[in-house]
Amino acid sequence: MGERQEILRNSLILAGLHVEAGWKPAIAGSSIASEYWPEIERTYSELGGILAVAPLGVGKYDMVVDGHPTELDEEQHFNRYRLVTLGSRFYKAESEFAGAYRGYCLRHEQYCLRKANHGGYWTNGSTERQFGSPSAPPDLDNGGAPRWKQRAFYDFMKDVHGASTGQPVIRLSVWDRVTSRGEARPLGRLLDVGLSGEWLTATAELWQRRVEEALTFLRQ
Repeated sequence: MGERQEILRNSLILAGLHVEAGWKPAIAGSSIASEYWPEIERTYSELGGILAVAPLGVGKYDMVVDGHPTELDEEQHFNRYRLVTLGSRFYKAESEFAGAYRGYCLRHEQYCLRKANHGGYWTNGSTERQFGSPSAPPDLDNGGAPRWKQRAFYDFMKDVHGASTGQPVIRLSVWDRVTSRGEARPLGRLLDVGLSGEWLTATAELWQRRVEEALTFLRQ
């Protein structure tokens, strides 16, 4: 778990929520409703996937909060490839979460590029087997960054798996604005200095709103 994730974990505990270590979702064909498979295959292909069957080996959730798998998405999660997945019909067009995340992808790709333009952040053998050969950093217009594509696809797969199993993933972003007493600050900046007081409570409230939205999404 990264430093920001650890600060978020401890802050949510201080806010009175029960936080456990994240587990790795056992995603398999049998665990995903058949209605989602056309979108999975289409999205993988649109990202430039080259395998005959879309890869499903996602990593662990960052944490589990009050029984809800929870992810903190940092700068490397917001770019043109995640925007492709957020354009899937799986996400409701009117969703507050999806709308916010699309905006972050459009506005903040340069921060992703600053953080993830080298080494394993850009590519590795397993990601090239899934998405083909990379371009040289920072070129995103040709082969691009296979690791970025994999991260975007795996985030998408976690969201789809959660909806299919009735246990949605709750996502918070470093770009989310946390509001207290009329003042709004980016969650990432708050985590960098440490959450306390009213900002700790406001962050827990943001998490709770995301839970309510995710559960509403499932009922639609």
